[in-house]
Amino acid sequence: MGGIKVKKESTLKVILSVLVIVLLTLVSGMGVYVKDRNVMKNKLPDYKYGMEIEDTNLILLKIKKDETKANEELEEPKEDGTESEANNENQNQSEENKEENKYTLDNYKKAKKLIEKRLVDAGIQQYTVRLDEASGNIAVELPTTTIVGVVQNIFTKGNFEIKIADNNEVIVTNADIKEIKTSVDDSNSVYGQGSIVKMDIIFTKEATKKLENIKNTYAVTYEEKVQTQTDENSSAETATTQTTSEQGKNEETKQTETKDRQVALYLNGTSLGASFGFKSFIDSAANGSLPLTLGNYTTNKEDIDTSLKQANLNKSLIQNEELPVEYEIEQNSVIHSNVQKNTVKIVFAIVFVAMAVVLLVKYKLKGLYGFLTIVGITAALLLTIRYSNLVITTSAICSIVAVMAIQFIYVYSTLNGKTSHTKFNENIFEFTKIFMPVFIMSLVISFAKTLELGSIGQIIFWGLIIFEIINNTLTRALLADTKNK
Repeated sequence: MGGIKVKKESTLKVILSVLVIVLLTLVSGMGVYVKDRNVMKNKLPDYKYGMEIEDTNLILLKIKKDETKANEELEEPKEDGTESEANNENQNQSEENKEENKYTLDNYKKAKKLIEKRLVDAGIQQYTVRLDEASGNIAVELPTTTIVGVVQNIFTKGNFEIKIADNNEVIVTNADIKEIKTSVDDSNSVYGQGSIVKMDIIFTKEATKKLENIKNTYAVTYEEKVQTQTDENSSAETATTQTTSEQGKNEETKQTETKDRQVALYLNGTSLGASFGFKSFIDSAANGSLPLTLGNYTTNKEDIDTSLKQANLNKSLIQNEELPVEYEIEQNSVIHSNVQKNTVKIVFAIVFVAMAVVLLVKYKLKGLYGFLTIVGITAALLLTIRYSNLVITTSAICSIVAVMAIQFIYVYSTLNGKTSHTKFNENIFEFTKIFMPVFIMSLVISFAKTLELGSIGQIIFWGLIIFEIINNTLTRALLADTKNK
């Protein structure tokens, strides 16, 4: 009776382990769908593929030179023999020399570095930036999934200004910014309002002193002249050009109206939002910072992520230097990858088939159980990659295959019984000791700044953790009764 009970327990463990592996495979491959407003939505993010696997956008940036001055000079008539003409020529020559001095190799390299930094700040993980040192033109490759609005802003000059609205006086520029902090405020999410993106502009000490002086000397209101006519029969022409003494027939009186002073933020000449009160602005700015919000409260995570990326891009544009030269997009085209997603699937299929054939031919049913553990560990690793938004590059694919190979070697050695320790616990402990240095090294590599190297480290790191979990649970249930023959 005892033997029958043990056999039933063993069979139950096998069935449960197989079901878990099937469930992991389905979830990692298809996702988890829930009903949201009568629409079935996948709660797991899609797999992210590297640029060498998916199509990419090739953006060619050409240096934009200001030719208006040259055209104006051709149109202006010249007066010979005057001292003012000589002075104007010297001034124009000086401006031309200054303009030409911008187009140097050092400035081209500086522009390339600033563009790369802006791409990173915008949350774009994959990019390639190439500089033509002779012309200064730049070629940028980005995933086709990159948000168009974010991309367009990356290549702008980055000129930031805060102006007083009624007289267009610039009171803050890029040089006045010490740093900018971005964050997501979800303090009101418990009340159902959702979250909102915040951007806190912190001014330098010099700028703070300047703003304190403006607070003490500028009025929070201003007087705007308003013209009214007393003669109902006066024409529009006389109302706009003539005064009372000049017109004689029509009377025109000038009055003043008191209005609240406003300030506005501009980035590359475009307003960052509606104008807001001078008093509220100056009260905050004179204390060293200016808190702003982007968009509205929302519960949509994608909207929050988009707003946060835009905030981080604005942060990069404002608190860093302007591009030393101005660029314009000359071409934006799509490059088709030589390695497609189907190719990746074929590679995995070949690896799986080869492992299955070896194990099934040699070990029959136990070989099938061993192969299922390889499927389980691969499914769990892919699920981890999907949930953590890791980018699947060619190096990442090699890392996944490496984890599959480690599991295959472990299963083969367990079934073959040729390791130095024959018991199951001793066998897995032996493998753990062997791969401990690899685990530590993968943890270090996972913090690498380059996408390819970082993805290798993270996949090996998570792969070895999953290796321990799967083999101490599912593999134990499926193969622990294996005897050496």
